[in-house]
Amino acid sequence: MKRLSIVVLVLSISMITSLTANRAEAVGLELEGRWWPTSVSGSAGLTGLDIELPEDIDVTSLLNLEADDVFELRGTFRAFLGFYIRAAYQRMNHSGSLNLGDELDLPIDIGSAISSFADLEYGRLALGWRFVFPEKIFSIGVFAEAKGISGDAGLSIDTPIFEDSFSESFEVALPSLGGVVEIWPIDAFQLYGEASWEVGYDEGNMMDAELAARYYPVKMLGLGVGYRIISIDGVIDNVALDIESKGFFLSGVLTV
Repeated sequence: MKRLSIVVLVLSISMITSLTANRAEAVGLELEGRWWPTSVSGSAGLTGLDIELPEDIDVTSLLNLEADDVFELRGTFRAFLGFYIRAAYQRMNHSGSLNLGDELDLPIDIGSAISSFADLEYGRLALGWRFVFPEKIFSIGVFAEAKGISGDAGLSIDTPIFEDSFSESFEVALPSLGGVVEIWPIDAFQLYGEASWEVGYDEGNMMDAELAARYYPVKMLGLGVGYRIISIDGVIDNVALDIESKGFFLSGVLTV
């Protein structure tokens, strides 16, 4: 009974504080669009195929893999008491082509061409809560997030002797936990950082982190710039990934 009373007291204090901190906790909808000209590095491979392929092919130096610009859409609904729901979606396309000889230890000659691709769809649904300090300048929060990744990866080989291709589709759901910090030095300017990590997936690890700043020339419209890193390391179905995508992004925010 004593423990229950303490829990009720803590929740009551948190609810009262959240109600008084109206900047971050006001009911509303936030829509954000992002442009992220990302770069990619790391290794990838296909496992469980009839032909033996290296499981750690360097995607930059050996496959010349490059990433297309990423466009992301986010929607955040802020409810009472600091709770919010956020949904986000982005598609990440990677492709490359390279002429090479026997660097991959494959039966191809020096004039052979290898083309590769790795395309991912990345969706997220988060439930979070923020605590806003009484001065309304600083807030800190946590969130639980369901991440879904699906896509295709493959190689095609074109030599004077033969042509062949190998590809695999994959999909996985990754439960994640994360934290966020927001600072408002002035009403029109926001600094924030956010990071989340995969939990409970034995076949690999994933981290998604960013630091950013936003400026609100008017109350409903914000412009932002930031830096983001997404790291995936593990095996999804028959696709082995150890890839890091990173770079600066620009964003536009509409609050209604």
